[in-house]
Amino acid sequence: MGCSTSTTNNKTQKIITKERFPVFITECGIINRSNINFVTKSTMLKDTDYVISPHYNADDSQPGMITGTVKQGESFTEAATRELHEELLINVTPESLKCDQTHTHGNRTWKVYVVNATKTKINSILPEPNINQDDRSKKVAVIVRGSFRECADIVSKTRGKQRGEKDIIGTKILKVEFLRGLV
Repeated sequence: MGCSTSTTNNKTQKIITKERFPVFITECGIINRSNINFVTKSTMLKDTDYVISPHYNADDSQPGMITGTVKQGESFTEAATRELHEELLINVTPESLKCDQTHTHGNRTWKVYVVNATKTKINSILPEPNINQDDRSKKVAVIVRGSFRECADIVSKTRGKQRGEKDIIGTKILKVEFLRGLV
């Protein structure tokens, strides 16, 4: 019923179909439909790519991306690198972030970045918190993409480590094809 199991190369793989989406919402919290479009409309992602998705404990889920608010005095790129470190414990160089989309809704501007999982480095030492006020007119979303193995490597190396973002209770790996099938 919406979920089947297939075996390929002696590996069992769970296939989640579109009918299973209501259960996915229940298990992962409330999905922000406008943000999921950042993943589904990306021209930098292939259906065969996988993305890393933090799972928050407050019935909040941002499937396939991390999101955050730019702090006053911070650039969009600086905010994206800070959010990646706070939420996923990974560091990236500003050059490895590729701006995929820019959206303006009312007085709020979103910049959406994509980074290849191979361009990341694990860093479990948390930086000093940025105590500047949020600039609520500027938001970032960052999509970490790669093969299943590349994404699983990041998730396994950061599992159980202290994060700057206390609301994150876990990390999932989702296939882009699955996310595009939801909208």
